[in-house]
Amino acid sequence: MHPESPSIYFDNDWLKTSQLDTKFLDHAMLFGQGVFEELRCYVSESGINIFKANEHFKRLIEAAKSANIRCDYSVADLLNITHQVLERNNLGNAHIRALLYEDADKGKLMVSATKAASFSVIELDEINSTSVKATSESRQSSTAKTSLLVDDMGFVLGGECSNFFFVKDEILYTPVLNQDVFPGLMRDSIINCATILGYPVIEKAIQLDEINGSEAAFFSNGAYEMSFVSKLDNCTFTSDWRYTIANDLVLMFRQQVLKGDSSDYSII
Repeated sequence: MHPESPSIYFDNDWLKTSQLDTKFLDHAMLFGQGVFEELRCYVSESGINIFKANEHFKRLIEAAKSANIRCDYSVADLLNITHQVLERNNLGNAHIRALLYEDADKGKLMVSATKAASFSVIELDEINSTSVKATSESRQSSTAKTSLLVDDMGFVLGGECSNFFFVKDEILYTPVLNQDVFPGLMRDSIINCATILGYPVIEKAIQLDEINGSEAAFFSNGAYEMSFVSKLDNCTFTSDWRYTIANDLVLMFRQQVLKGDSSDYSII
């Protein structure tokens, strides 16, 4: 049973969340002076699988280094702590957050987890595009919401900490990686699923008007999987995503996370 006051790892100690002034989904946990990674784990046929844990934790350590935040933890340390968080809270399908920040020249780590569905598909209502500058300003005022980010030239970047895909003529399109496009691990998995299924994938610079007339569009990230958009700006999609190749991608990814393909997971 999931405990009423979950245990978290905080600064080399184990605490109950009732002892803290923060919560798992607090706004400050997302945009404080630190770096974080969000992960998912799933109960599969081979055990509890943490989705691409090694890659997530390598990225967390690199992000801390880039931000000049001291990190005294290795990937193995972070894996061990995360396993303990799951075990102490009796969690299988879970949403995990690892946060590194610096306080008084000391690097501190918080790892927490909360119960999640075995696999979820989120449906978003009308989504609007916005410039990166506008989103940065709305973030500072705590009013940011899901938006499709575009750069000054009108090229699509994705969402905040998420990637963007659309399906047109049974081809999967996504913005090509550059310094402004989030290098999501879920992005890699979706592209891999499409390749396995034999669907063409095109990574390119995408203008907003290219999305018009497509069958479906969605955001992806490792914590919330796939979020489908019903309407984008003035563009309505020609099909329900369930009747497009996007549905095949959902089913393929679901099979991978629930069947326990150990190549992408850290198995407890």
